[in-house]
Amino acid sequence: RSNIRQMAGIAAEEKGYHQKGLVCYIQLDNSERHTAYQAFNPTGPVGLLPVADGLFSIVWTLDDDEVDRWLGCDERTFERGLKVHINRDLGVPKLASQRVAFPLRQLQAAQYHQGRVVLLGDAAHVVHPLAGQGVNLGLADAMVLVDCLQTVSLKDEVSLLRQLKKYQRRRRAAVSENMLMINALHQLFGKQHAPLPWLRSLGMNAVNRMDFLKSWLMKQAGS
Repeated sequence: RSNIRQMAGIAAEEKGYHQKGLVCYIQLDNSERHTAYQAFNPTGPVGLLPVADGLFSIVWTLDDDEVDRWLGCDERTFERGLKVHINRDLGVPKLASQRVAFPLRQLQAAQYHQGRVVLLGDAAHVVHPLAGQGVNLGLADAMVLVDCLQTVSLKDEVSLLRQLKKYQRRRRAAVSENMLMINALHQLFGKQHAPLPWLRSLGMNAVNRMDFLKSWLMKQAGS
């Protein structure tokens, strides 16, 4: 919902996943230092990102008709339910903040610049948090923009716009590739009635046999 994008008159293609991301901080007493975790469940994945010793920020993907249950239950019920959905021995999670939820959607701006106005990060694109790529894509935007602008004078309008078009071309292509792969993972591991619940149940072992997905995940992890 970027005000800058809207004021610049840049359109965006958007679609909803009919899901919300429940976010909060939790404390775990049996986790590895500096280690992120991802648990895949029939109800949706749980991502855990380390913040400090034992403190994690979580994003729990839930269908719209399930999220109110976990937002409104008491802390003990939430902690027990979350432990089951984390599905590994990291200790009993202790809620360390309020719980809130936001709608999950995919968004791609039609243009990444309009004149001298440039979009980066969530103003330009929004992806499902399943693969944890939102921040990485925004950082890559900044790196590519710096690379495109470092040899051009901001007073040279023609050269500047040429470089901004280059930035737009490079980043839209990269983001589009990410969106395709994230959507493939969402279809594989998301809540489904058909046709792949049996494949989802194989977890990351299934991904390990899909060279195109495995190569992409390794590339993102190393970037």
